[in-house]
Amino acid sequence: MTTVPIPSRIGIQTACASGNASPVVISHNEGDARVGSDPRLLHAANGSDEIPAVRLTRPAPPPPVSRAEARAAMSSLWNVYVQCRKTLGLDDSGRKHDDLKSRVEAFMKASERAEMDAKELRRACDLFGTMQRALTRHADAAPRFPRVYESAMYVSRGLKWQFRASAHESIKRKLDQALHDRLASMKPGSSESMSASLASGVNVIPGVGVKAGYGYDTGLSFTPTEWLVDTSGHRISLAGDTQLLGFMKAELKLSGTASRSETYASLSDYVASASHKTKTWLRQGPLTLIAKIRDLFSLSSTYERDVERADISRHFLDKHMRNLCGKSFDIVGRDVQRGPIERHDTLIGEVSGGASAEIGVSANVKVAARKYITLKHAEMDILSLAESKPDDARRLLSNTRLVHDAASLIQAAHAHIETSSERFTLGAMAGIDGGGRKAMEAGAQHLLEQFALLKLDGDLPPDTESLLMDVFTENQRILRPKALAVHQLSCRQNKWQAELDAGVRMGVGLPVGANATVTFEKVTEDEDANYCGNFLNVTISGAVNALGSVMESLNAAGVRAGGTWGLADIENALRAGDVSYEAGVVSTLRFKLKESGIALMYSTRGVQTTLGGQLSVPSTPISGTVGMTQVTHSADMLTIGSGCLDLLAPLARMRLAKPDFGGPEWWSGFAENHRKEFDDTFANIAERRPGTPLEDDLQRVVREVPATRALLDTLTEAARRHAETPTPSHRAEANRALADFMLAYVKGGYAEKTSSHWSLSTDRKRLPQRESSPPPVRPQRAPFSQQRAGGMA
Repeated sequence: MTTVPIPSRIGIQTACASGNASPVVISHNEGDARVGSDPRLLHAANGSDEIPAVRLTRPAPPPPVSRAEARAAMSSLWNVYVQCRKTLGLDDSGRKHDDLKSRVEAFMKASERAEMDAKELRRACDLFGTMQRALTRHADAAPRFPRVYESAMYVSRGLKWQFRASAHESIKRKLDQALHDRLASMKPGSSESMSASLASGVNVIPGVGVKAGYGYDTGLSFTPTEWLVDTSGHRISLAGDTQLLGFMKAELKLSGTASRSETYASLSDYVASASHKTKTWLRQGPLTLIAKIRDLFSLSSTYERDVERADISRHFLDKHMRNLCGKSFDIVGRDVQRGPIERHDTLIGEVSGGASAEIGVSANVKVAARKYITLKHAEMDILSLAESKPDDARRLLSNTRLVHDAASLIQAAHAHIETSSERFTLGAMAGIDGGGRKAMEAGAQHLLEQFALLKLDGDLPPDTESLLMDVFTENQRILRPKALAVHQLSCRQNKWQAELDAGVRMGVGLPVGANATVTFEKVTEDEDANYCGNFLNVTISGAVNALGSVMESLNAAGVRAGGTWGLADIENALRAGDVSYEAGVVSTLRFKLKESGIALMYSTRGVQTTLGGQLSVPSTPISGTVGMTQVTHSADMLTIGSGCLDLLAPLARMRLAKPDFGGPEWWSGFAENHRKEFDDTFANIAERRPGTPLEDDLQRVVREVPATRALLDTLTEAARRHAETPTPSHRAEANRALADFMLAYVKGGYAEKTSSHWSLSTDRKRLPQRESSPPPVRPQRAPFSQQRAGGMA
């Protein structure tokens, strides 16, 4: 967003304005919502994967207008109020009058330099609301000066809305800071989750039982590639168990899960979108929720509505402030929260069985088979569709005629802003549900289609397109309302997993023990070929070397030495991985099993903390169990693989090539955070060993996009110079060469090929119907009478 310089502060107006309007000057404050503003992503410590836990530095929300401007408005409103009383022949006395007068005097005497905190913002909101009600009680004087009285009514109510929204913003930023502080310790690869379960069972015969259960799971994960994923799901299960010989127990279970995940581009985006929601704090634990319940209750369900109303009405408010005070005020714009970039709906079916024994040594083994079907969704308006899938956008706009050039489109956009602000505000003041919204959305749809057509024609100069985009972004609630995101792109992911989990513990409370989980995963369908194929996930925890158990698990899972991926190759890869056998430490490794060998995607090492418990009711004859568990998994060490491009290629497509999701700045920060792994990658590129996964990936890129051949040669030479002499300048040169190579691959067809797997659907029922020529809306007296009845809206 651009910010127009703020005009100098005006003095207090002591008389009503003549109505001569000066040019409108509007500024907008850019919030901490863009990828790249998140210090966790871009300011990592050099030379390590450690990301410092820094506080989210968000300034206190500014008042909607400066204190001098608020005093000028109040002075003019007081003059109108006094004139009304004189017109009606009322004395300068009375309890309500004296109370209002003292409050106005205190407001006018406040120091102009002092910042307005949340309490002052609420007091200002109450004061302008009181002034609105006072003017309403004197509406009989309005015919003597209708234009000024009308503006005074609109200004008093409009400023009440503005200060209420700013007071809510103050509470919201407090919640933002608190949530960010709680999540600041999360590093890429870490996660936290909470689950609640309810189960009921019955013994069919002595020692044999059947149990049905329901569970709710919610979690937040910070992926190794630095996406924030918020997941919640419901699961149902049916299990049978039997007790053998008094010390052994076996169980067979069928379960199904339906979950939804939302992916955010950064921690800042997630915090801004979720901090005012109760479920966000419930995940942090009941005590944390109780501590925040007052702030959550203060925002209630009106926060987003109040902020939207204040933002849309500010253009209409500024017009009447000019009528009342003779000058344009600098009314603060309200940023639109960035939502998730994708939504994933997943169905999971699972069959599992397990056995456990307690004979001094506690041992357990579990096998499971799972089937996943995931539908990925991304919603967008026609302008975003023109950027991501231009051919589909052209097809949708084939019957739409281009009637604007860039200059006339900007003029039409500004006219629509003024008209929509007036329509929407009058409707809200009249208490009409959605008043003016449909006309605003219909006009915005027309302007977006015109903008999209200009983009698709390819004749827009970059500077002109940037100017247009600034206009649409700075007035997003009017020109790009969320309701116009009616175009949905969808793709499908299919995968299945086979898992073997084995563990042993040498006594209660002792650290001596181990647990190993091996999961073979086969992804048969996804948007990106790099996401498809065969994967191996290995999780090891405990204070003993569990590598032997892992190899035995792989052998039991059917992995044989004679296969494409032999046990020896996997064992070597595991030994090369960053695995810790310290008590309480969990190591997780993810490999891709490629035709040319096994390659590490990433590995994490951290501590898993589990809190919670369950309450059981003995069988009488029906048993019941209620439980709650909170799990936190840290990632104190994250290592990305250096032997293939299956992780870097999607990052280049989603991050490097998209400035909205980080662009080159994010890529440079990621490379710096993982300096050692990138150095290893450059060393492997310098060697160019035939038959390795990395070399096969490089050759595949050249085959798919021949134009990258020269860039690969440049990358190879830069990698060799860095390998021979690893200086900062050589590292920077190799990083640039790799970025250029990957970006050329993305633009040369990789992104388009991936995009082709997303299918388009449009909810035409949600498309607004545009009026042919809507009549101009003139202010009516109706809102004043309604304000008298219910003026607190």
